[in-house]
Amino acid sequence: MQRPVRSGLRPVEIHLEFMTAAARWMMAFLLSLISVLVTEIQQRRVCGAGSVVSAQGLGLAGSL
Repeated sequence: MQRPVRSGLRPVEIHLEFMTAAARWMMAFLLSLISVLVTEIQQRRVCGAGSVVSAQGLGLAGSL
């Protein structure tokens, strides 16, 4: 009997207690770097969207 093929990614479990101090430091560094990159991308999208969609353009300037 074959196993059904699941689409998507498998959850990843990280066991910090089995990592060396250098590996824990590197993991923390990479996670903080990823969060900074994601935040920067989100801010650029919001700033870019602000120039495209405005209250005046939607006819809502008087209602705000």
